Amino acid sequence: MPFITGQAPESAEERYSRQFKEALAQGWVVLSEGPSGAQMELPKKMKTQTKVALVIGLILILLWGFGFLVIIAALIDYAMQKKETKFIARA
Repeated sequence: MPFITGQAPESAEERYSRQFKEALAQGWVVLSEGPSGAQMELPKKMKTQTKVALVIGLILILLWGFGFLVIIAALIDYAMQKKETKFIARA
C-alpha cells in the first residue's frame, strides 16, 4: 500500500489483517493459518461458456435428443478448472 501523507506507516500485522479481511470479503476460503501466514483458496466458479454449453445441450436434448455430448463436454470443462490459491504472508 502506498504511503499516504499524514498517516503513520502500516505495520506488518496491520497489513496482514487488512489483506486477510479483504480476501475473505472477496470470497476466498482459509485452508490453513499459521505463524508465517494464511493459505487461501478461491472456490471454483462456472465460466459463462460452460453455462452456455449446458443450455445449448439441454435445448439439443429437447429438440433432437443428442445434446448429451455437449453437456458432457461442458461438465468436463468445469471439472478441469483448477482452484486458485494464494498465500498471505504475515511479515
